[in-house]
Amino acid sequence: MRSFPFLLLWVLAAPAPSAPAPETQAAVPSGSSHAAETVLVPDCCSFSCPQGWTVDQRSPKEDLYETTCRVPCAGSCAQAPTLSVQADMRRGRHGYETHLNAIRSTGERVYREAVFNGLKAFYVTRSYESAVYVPIRRGYIRLGYKAGPEGFDREAEQFLELQRSFAFQTLCAAGSAQGKSARILPEAAQWSPISVRSDPRTVPLTTSFRSQRHGESRAKALAAVYDVAYDCALIVSVFPEALRKDGAHFEFRYNMAGYRLDSAGVKLVTVDDPKRRDLVEDSRGLRRRGVSFSEESAGDGKLTLYKLEPWADPATDNRACLSDANFSGMGRVTVSYDATGASEGVE
Repeated sequence: MRSFPFLLLWVLAAPAPSAPAPETQAAVPSGSSHAAETVLVPDCCSFSCPQGWTVDQRSPKEDLYETTCRVPCAGSCAQAPTLSVQADMRRGRHGYETHLNAIRSTGERVYREAVFNGLKAFYVTRSYESAVYVPIRRGYIRLGYKAGPEGFDREAEQFLELQRSFAFQTLCAAGSAQGKSARILPEAAQWSPISVRSDPRTVPLTTSFRSQRHGESRAKALAAVYDVAYDCALIVSVFPEALRKDGAHFEFRYNMAGYRLDSAGVKLVTVDDPKRRDLVEDSRGLRRRGVSFSEESAGDGKLTLYKLEPWADPATDNRACLSDANFSGMGRVTVSYDATGASEGVE
């Protein structure tokens, strides 16, 4: 029986993909199959399949997509060279070591750890099979290749092509937002401590702040998008005039999973050094400058999203209102913003 050293050499030599995603076709309906060049995995990614190979995609459970790309075969296909992409986003926010231990429990041997598409990944093998596991915020993505002894080395180059063509699909990516919109799932209304709901109405908003302690105050809003691999985030910072002397501002932080809002939170950020409190920067900008700050999370509150456009563009429109929030020393707080334009954030 032949082993697989040649594939390992090819995989080790493969550069980490960095090219933008190519134009993608519509997602393949669950259980259907056809030949294609580019395949889209919903809320996840895209990749290329060799022309003439057969694509099959199914979603046996929510947030689990299994896609295979296989050499056409008749009868039993167990030995046919097969590429696969599995997107499992059901595991919650487990850490890197949790994924490593889970992989080892499957019997696959981790022989390399390296950066893949901007994220730390595991390269694994077992008999006539090779894979790359990419842990993401909500779970993991597995790119795989397997074949019988006769076809394993012959089609191994296709696994490299799969890795090269792989690209995350997020709304934050430049140019990806045309004709698309962020999705807020109904269960977001049950999130804690901040409940989130979407309101499609065109409601006029002013960027403002109100608290039991400070009363009404005008404010300024700035939006920035941070797109690092699959970690796509929109941060809208609101700087109330009433909190200027304290060097404090509110940050609305939205993390995206593909085109879907994955989590939302609101922080009160306060610069520690009185001499640096004139800076108008979000927390990532402060951190980049080496400015220390403290954070306080909203104890509770209701966040209504009227417009969520998490991509960097001068014309983006982001509008929301946080009501009945609780921050220490302020009493009940209401913060609203109407932010036009979003910059590309720098880590």
